[in-house]
Amino acid sequence: MNNTKKYINLINENKNIFTEEYALIDFIEQYLSDEEELSDIEESISEFADNNLSIYNSDLIEDWKNNPDAEGKTQEIVGEYNGQNTILEMIKSDLFFLAQENLMSDFKQLKELAKE
Repeated sequence: MNNTKKYINLINENKNIFTEEYALIDFIEQYLSDEEELSDIEESISEFADNNLSIYNSDLIEDWKNNPDAEGKTQEIVGEYNGQNTILEMIKSDLFFLAQENLMSDFKQLKELAKE
């Protein structure tokens, strides 16, 4: 069994422990090749989180409304909004940090499961 299938099966068998199992599956499918291990792709989590943000303003606002944990996430992680001058830039930043945090947490869970 190749690495991608092995890890996707592991995710599917343990769905209840992940925050965003579908995002984790997408990340594994897009970034993991058969020759790589999980540790080889960990640095790509930020890129994946950024690439998966909505591009339409109305979708960004809706995503932010549907994710109350996103509110203020940038300030929590970075301390300030660093030049984001509009509310949409702030919303996008909050959504990015929430997605990155959730994916990193799920990724660490997967790595732990893979060790067992």
